[in-house]
Amino acid sequence: MIPLLLFLWMQSPDSLMSIQFNPEILKDLDLVWEPTGRTQNLIEGYTTLPLLAARTPQLRVDLPDFEGFESVSWQLEPGFWLVSGSKILPFESLAWEAADFPALVQARDAQGGVWFILSHGHQHTPDNQTLLINNTDVLVGPALANWLGQPTLAGSMIGVAELLLQGLAPFSLAGLCTPNLSGVIDVRLVTINGLTQLQRSGGRLALSFSATLDNVGVATVPWHAAIAPDGSTSGIYGQHPFLILNLYRLKDGQLDMIGRSDVKHAFFSTNVGCGCQGDNWLYPGCGDTYSSGNNSSQFFFGPRNEVNPKTGAWSSLGSHFDAIPVNDFRDHGNETGAHGPFDHRLTAMEADLSDPGATYWMEAWYLVQDDINILNSMGYRQVFPSFNGTNWTFSQAGTFVRGPVVETWIDPNNPGLENAHARVQDPDGEFRLVVHSEDLGDGFTRYTYGLMNLDHASGLTELRLPFDPSSSFRTAFFHDADQSADNDWSVSLQGSELVFAPMDNNPQIWGSLLTMGFEANAPPTAGYVIVVSPASGNLNVASLIPFCDSQIYLDLRELWPLNTTILDLITGSCFL
Repeated sequence: MIPLLLFLWMQSPDSLMSIQFNPEILKDLDLVWEPTGRTQNLIEGYTTLPLLAARTPQLRVDLPDFEGFESVSWQLEPGFWLVSGSKILPFESLAWEAADFPALVQARDAQGGVWFILSHGHQHTPDNQTLLINNTDVLVGPALANWLGQPTLAGSMIGVAELLLQGLAPFSLAGLCTPNLSGVIDVRLVTINGLTQLQRSGGRLALSFSATLDNVGVATVPWHAAIAPDGSTSGIYGQHPFLILNLYRLKDGQLDMIGRSDVKHAFFSTNVGCGCQGDNWLYPGCGDTYSSGNNSSQFFFGPRNEVNPKTGAWSSLGSHFDAIPVNDFRDHGNETGAHGPFDHRLTAMEADLSDPGATYWMEAWYLVQDDINILNSMGYRQVFPSFNGTNWTFSQAGTFVRGPVVETWIDPNNPGLENAHARVQDPDGEFRLVVHSEDLGDGFTRYTYGLMNLDHASGLTELRLPFDPSSSFRTAFFHDADQSADNDWSVSLQGSELVFAPMDNNPQIWGSLLTMGFEANAPPTAGYVIVVSPASGNLNVASLIPFCDSQIYLDLRELWPLNTTILDLITGSCFL
């Protein structure tokens, strides 16, 4: 790798900063953005402000890649204010300076307080005189949070920004790395950070967070935009990874998915830390981050069911982006009224985040065509929701862990006597069946089954449990993440089976968890559960099942838990 070097960027007077503050967040915070100074409306919805350079910026580069700013000194012209009641924050009073990676720049006051932080971003070099950094998160700094009287807001996203720097670059950022399309493909999720509120309305939240990955394989991974704006489909245009965001709650031994996004279509890799240029390829040894703001941009989202999770295949023709007429031309995206504030995004109900004693996790997964290991492309991190009366904030705890969240609910390597965790793989993909059982002390046991579809392409349509008709069950329940009862699964006793099945006949979508269960007056024992798939048929999965049959107990006592006695059976409620 070429050593880190510093270069001067001879900034011209045409350098600009464009900011789009999230109007819903400003409303919740009772803030007003008043740009009355000299603006250039270059981007719809953004305020574009001239950058006044006190000295020439120094770029931090790892040839040929831009890695951030070593030093920078910018001011903004007078006439741009944030107003909170009778208080006014004039932007010309702030000095913009270089910040530590992954942040780019931060705005300080004369006393050294940090008001804003610009973090992450995708850099482009249209030519050797221009550096464009877009999809950049604008984060609340500690000084702004204290000014608002809400210190917990520090680090929350308040908007997005773009930097356009004009000048003479004494180096080229393009053309030094070339794709290698042979060898193993292995993309690894490095970390996730910064769960933040985007929208709050009617007890519902839209959320987002950032995701960082790197290429630990041998082959270069295509990272092209989803669909050519001009309808072109030449070469391998359109091949790219996909990102999904999930949110979970664990309480009283039950893990529920309480939020999930549609699928984000990746479109560009910054290729940091490797000496390769930002490109429509992720080169071996290179990393990339999609910021919270980028992961909330509805322009890049489509339905999960358009993607084959087992193969990573997706077709732009007739897709969500290709509206009528179907001609592989991008008709849908940023047109007026194209999206409501919650469409496609990770959403959750405020009531689900206000549960005392619950534990919460955010989870992300990059789905990459031909990736040899899906389990290192997904991961999770614990978060702590907090509501201050106007906004939700989410602090993080512990370290980032690779794999699915269901592995922290019930450990597949050490599930415990009253639990089970089965990993099922077949030609159609992989899913997990997890069960937690709990003795309620009144002769009944509570059974909680988690069905996690990782990349099973045809989906899952039924869960069938053997059940002795002489026993009884009560308090059946079901939970999914879509806040709609129309596609919930129902439970019924069919002969000697308890059957959970969707009411709308639609298979369980990939990358999602369904939680279901009941209370039964029969203790848990080892047995087989049937999971039904349209492509794979009936799949027998080793698990725990309710079991209460006196004759079989006497003949096959080894099937029962070792601490179960004939007295338990006779005095229990199996025969009620």
